Amino acid sequence: MTESLTVTPAMEGLRHRLSCLIPTFLNCINYTQPAKPSKDALREVILSRGREAGVHVNADDGSRMRFEAGLAVAAEMYPLHPFDIQVHIGLFTWLGFIIDDLNAELGPNLAHFQSRFSRGDMQPCSVLECFADVLRSTTDYYDPVVANLIVLSALAFVNSNAIEIRGDYQAIVPSMEAPSWPYYFRDKEGLPEVYTYFCFYRDMCPDLSRFMPAAPEMGKFINLTNDILSFYKEEKAGEVRNYIHKSALIQTIKSSTTTKMTRVLLTGGSGFIATHILRLLLERGHSVVTTVRNQAKADAIRASNPGFGPEKLDFAIVPDVAQPDAFDQAVKSDTPFEAVIHTASPFTFNVTDIQADLLDPAINGTTGILRAIKNGAPSVKRVVVTSSFGSMMDVSKGLWPEHTYDEKDWNPITLEQALENPGFGYSASKTFAEKAAWSFVENESPGFTLSTINPPLVFGPAVQDLASLDALNTSNQFIRSYILGAAKKEIAPTRNPIFADVRDVAFAHVMAMEKEEAGNQRFFITGGYCSNRQIIDIIRKNFPEYKSALPSKCTKGGELPDKVYKVNNQRSIDVLGIKYRSFEECVVDTVRSFGSIEK
Repeated sequence: MTESLTVTPAMEGLRHRLSCLIPTFLNCINYTQPAKPSKDALREVILSRGREAGVHVNADDGSRMRFEAGLAVAAEMYPLHPFDIQVHIGLFTWLGFIIDDLNAELGPNLAHFQSRFSRGDMQPCSVLECFADVLRSTTDYYDPVVANLIVLSALAFVNSNAIEIRGDYQAIVPSMEAPSWPYYFRDKEGLPEVYTYFCFYRDMCPDLSRFMPAAPEMGKFINLTNDILSFYKEEKAGEVRNYIHKSALIQTIKSSTTTKMTRVLLTGGSGFIATHILRLLLERGHSVVTTVRNQAKADAIRASNPGFGPEKLDFAIVPDVAQPDAFDQAVKSDTPFEAVIHTASPFTFNVTDIQADLLDPAINGTTGILRAIKNGAPSVKRVVVTSSFGSMMDVSKGLWPEHTYDEKDWNPITLEQALENPGFGYSASKTFAEKAAWSFVENESPGFTLSTINPPLVFGPAVQDLASLDALNTSNQFIRSYILGAAKKEIAPTRNPIFADVRDVAFAHVMAMEKEEAGNQRFFITGGYCSNRQIIDIIRKNFPEYKSALPSKCTKGGELPDKVYKVNNQRSIDVLGIKYRSFEECVVDTVRSFGSIEK
């Protein structure tokens, strides 16, 4: 089973250091912990205010937790405040947690919150109307200027949640060129000004000059505290859409042990996975030459990546990757290559001879580029090859519930079995090609290390240049079929119970190239379990415009099988640093991407 968070020795060491530092810090500032507050009266009043506004504590599974968190903030962070101000703070925080957790459900209403608020218009749902009412009452307790600062920070918080659910925001990958961006966003989502100025209610601090100079430092302290708490909460839950995840990625980029590579050959650059790899390589400052079948594909890729001249993005034409000498010229460059990422794979719909049409091209294509690198590009030190879960899975075992798949597993298919059963052709080609790659490294002792990336069915946003949705890759066509009504009457059984998000797969390739410790290893890349029913439920939840094409909720079928093999992706987490996206995020972003492709 996949796990979102594993306690490592480094994390345990950090916990120990903090447990020593925090008491020391509190002693240095002469902090005296107040008496533990009684929350009963406060709880009843906040609940009552919520009920009056139509906000209930049992609205969904997380409602009680959000309420208790808001209550704790009011009672324990502001224990000496007057009771009515504690109610104000508790209600604000409870509603803030709801907005933050349920922003996808609130949808466009968040983007229009500020305009409705400034006009005095009613908000379209009880949570947002209650939140607006709390903001309006801020001047009852705080100096008008301080109240303005609180309200402005709260409005920025709502706006940040409106941004967070947008597909174009989710597509942003943190880069070294903009290292401050996640922290800028943190200042919007983390509400540091709100909780700073909540300290200084009017009756206690009528003079702004007494506390205003301390506000920036207090806000910084609140941000850092929020980082620690949010990182634990969000990462443990596997949440990756928030600022804390992007901030963590920046730290990974800064601190991870990487090998500086300035020249990379990427094969098959117009493919689904390769398009995401190319974008990530460019964003991380690498210089890339990518192979394409013809000049038209090169022109399309160039148009999709404006701002990168030939020194950063160039092309090599390789019409047929299955030819023995296909890459002999492509691996040669005036600026020598230091790494190769090989994603190109021969494929044909007209399979009449499994050996000639599937097996030989896959094997020869992989060994061909390895031989070309050894003979013509001695500067290359790192090679990453796209393989597949198909080269790991024992199809004869079915769902094999007592087994846990990891990188030690190999598909045991024989050549005879592959030739006898056309249905095994694809997985056999991937198996034999990967085995041939590892045999080449063992027998030829080239000057480069090899890493293979083994994902199962890959979904994710389509960002490559496509003439129409009909040109989508096979896995995304599967999702598209549901919004076209393919499952209206019946949901097909789930035959592929695990998935990978294409962005995680791309990240795995780039990290395997950059990280020295990734050399000569296989990496099983999967975000966990999925089912056909999940796809439909996610589309229904997030895209009401497709409701008429979907089966009713009572339509049976498509569930995740009760007994299915387990998966262990820990190596990819430990070595490559992947923080896997959820299946819901994957499906939502995939469907959203369809809108950017001409139908």
